[in-house]
Amino acid sequence: MPKSSFFDTHLHLALLRDPAGCIDRALGAGVNSFLDVSVGLSDYITRARRVQELKARFEDAGIFFTVGIPPYFSDKREPGDVEEVLHQADESGADAIGEIGLDNYHDWGTRKQQIELFTAQLEVSRDLNLPVVIHSREADRDLVQILKGHAPERRGIIHCFSSGPRTARELLDLGFYISFAGNVTYRRSDPIREAAKLIPGDRYLIETDAPYLSPEGHRGEKNEPAFLRSTARFIAELRSINLEELGEQTGRNARRVLGLS
Repeated sequence: MPKSSFFDTHLHLALLRDPAGCIDRALGAGVNSFLDVSVGLSDYITRARRVQELKARFEDAGIFFTVGIPPYFSDKREPGDVEEVLHQADESGADAIGEIGLDNYHDWGTRKQQIELFTAQLEVSRDLNLPVVIHSREADRDLVQILKGHAPERRGIIHCFSSGPRTARELLDLGFYISFAGNVTYRRSDPIREAAKLIPGDRYLIETDAPYLSPEGHRGEKNEPAFLRSTARFIAELRSINLEELGEQTGRNARRVLGLS
């Protein structure tokens, strides 16, 4: 087992071809904690069973999970969907509400539809006193303005940060944690790298977003949590710290924002 250990704060077990194999390889790479993020509500029973089976199989791993409706469903909503988020999260003991948010890059419904779904789930996070996991792409202005008026008490994680230092500072001022994925390693990602250097040591996280966004060195492959080590190494070099320190900082930050012992 590598000396350093890491917390993958965003992956999608439901989308991985072999979740157990991925976790086994991740443990071998020093990744020992995982936040499994919801991709919708339809597979709730199957997903809950899968998480419990993986927890039983990998007793040395910390496997946590969220419930939420991503912006992909903004124009595909069904009656009672947000009430179902509240029910599922409360019944299952979810660790966060997510991923939720805004996306102006994809054609996922109107701006109004996305904002309505997002703000309704921010209300759920307040009702259940849970942090949120937020997806934001090319929606910085709306995101900051909405969070100024609707941020939940527990705040949460801005996942796969894809903006620059100005937005990072605004989100830090609002109390959020900033998570960096494999895209920080890509060419033409200078603004993300600048943000990754300025985040205080007690407010940044790392993630894979597996099976998406494989870091450099694994491009062309389906991403998996074992590849988190490549992103960690890249960010450690950016921040001029060693891997052990980065693992300790980001693991501690993840446990704090999620309220884990």
